[in-house]
Amino acid sequence: HAWATRQIPTMAAEGKGTKKMEEMRKGAKKLHDGPEIAGPYRKDEKFMTDSCLRRYLDANEGNVKRALKQLQATIEWRRTYKPWEPCSKCLKDPFAHNMRVVGFDTKGRAVIYSCFAQAYDRWDADKNLKHMCWVLEQAAPLMEERGATKWTWISDFHGFSASDCSPKSMILVKNVLAHYPERLFKAVILDAPWLFNGLWNIVTPLLEERTKEKICFFKSGAVSEWVPGAVDGDTELEAFFQRRAP
Repeated sequence: HAWATRQIPTMAAEGKGTKKMEEMRKGAKKLHDGPEIAGPYRKDEKFMTDSCLRRYLDANEGNVKRALKQLQATIEWRRTYKPWEPCSKCLKDPFAHNMRVVGFDTKGRAVIYSCFAQAYDRWDADKNLKHMCWVLEQAAPLMEERGATKWTWISDFHGFSASDCSPKSMILVKNVLAHYPERLFKAVILDAPWLFNGLWNIVTPLLEERTKEKICFFKSGAVSEWVPGAVDGDTELEAFFQRRAP
């Protein structure tokens, strides 16, 4: 599949939304300081930066009310789920899971790679999700340091089997990614077998159109077709995926 070319307009790109961003800041401060969300939590001012608020605003097409509602759901989730905490399985066995940041493209975007064959204890959907969240939390500040806000996720289906056909896993991932709006730049699915088709057909109707446009299926051998778009010219990353190709 070719990369989608339609551009999603954002408040920042259009030079609009100064007033709306101020509304977002006020709403975020209320969420942080007010009694609506109780209990011990990590300080959210580190999370609720202008960049973060703008992503929520863009994801909701400039609708402040919807953006703050989504942000509130995320804050509640972060305070109970604590996505920054390491995966307990990986603390015991570093090879239990595989998803990791393998580098950054020339725009500063994180390139995240996962491979089924390299994850040796991957059949607990909840633990898989915990590991994924920890990786995303680690990637976010590293991207911010490089002036980027999005990542590319390359999911290598080498080793995928019938045991991995879990609708629960897919739905959990879809739900959690709602707490990382406007983070995905591209998703590359490599060598997905026919077993995955049924699972994909279940999940596809649940995805927003803008998310679908960022997902592409490729064969790992066709490196020249997908690597340049995925890593945006980083020669070391291109070499990494060249070595991966059969």
